[in-house]
Amino acid sequence: MIEEEYKNWRYLQVAENYRLYYELGLIEDGDDPVGFDYYGVNETTPGAPERIFKGWASFDGVRHIHFGDTSEDYRGYINYPDIQKISLMFQALSRLEVKYCREIEP
Repeated sequence: MIEEEYKNWRYLQVAENYRLYYELGLIEDGDDPVGFDYYGVNETTPGAPERIFKGWASFDGVRHIHFGDTSEDYRGYINYPDIQKISLMFQALSRLEVKYCREIEP
């Protein structure tokens, strides 16, 4: 079971049943947001979303990516991955990185 915190976050619908949820970092003194937390989720099975990856980005880009669902004994394992859809999620992650991380160039 994945964490429920992401459900109120913004998201990008990157493919059918595949969403990249994200929450922007703190905004200081009227500055633009810097960094974000994110979840890449497969929502094919109603009521049982599968977390493909999660992580966070800072001012200088994506720093950490954790694959799989931590409730499983085999962390990092993804059964029958849809590589094309997961690739689209990484492309969306890259766009967010360019938009919300100050020291990343497009």
